[in-house]
Amino acid sequence: MKVLHVSAECYPAAKAGGLGDVVGALPKYQNEAGYPAAVVIPKYRTKWVKSQQFRPIFTGVYPMQNDFVPFSIEQQEGTDLGFPLYVVNITGQFDRPGIYGDPSSGWYTDNNERFIHFQLAVLSWLQGMKKRPEVIHCHDYHTGLIPFFTQQGLAYKKLANIPTIFTIHNGEYH
Repeated sequence: MKVLHVSAECYPAAKAGGLGDVVGALPKYQNEAGYPAAVVIPKYRTKWVKSQQFRPIFTGVYPMQNDFVPFSIEQQEGTDLGFPLYVVNITGQFDRPGIYGDPSSGWYTDNNERFIHFQLAVLSWLQGMKKRPEVIHCHDYHTGLIPFFTQQGLAYKKLANIPTIFTIHNGEYH
């Protein structure tokens, strides 16, 4: 993989708006044009995700406050999307009924913390890779710390030479 898209949404796995549409289409077209691309999102409990088969490809831990949080990276089996799809499985963070909130009770009050967990897991996975992506394309605020951490985070020095792109899809959500 040469371009890794890091996002909170990707159609058909998880979509709340236009972000999901873009991240579900862009890597497909990049691959068709000869630019290898893949996507990583949180492992939500959406209907589509629950209907798919995933295989673990990486397990690790990342630091959070005074603890280490275990996580796994899983790859969707099959190639019907037109790109490899990876999900980050973190117990207690994304195994809930909705993407940003419970459909019956509103927004999750810990979304900021949830997406910090997601970003730290992705960074830990990237550090553990033998063959890293050539570009990390981050989408919206859910991934906004990744470019900063790769350049300024002492714990992520191995990633400093990977260029990052940060795309804001909707400035109203921040």
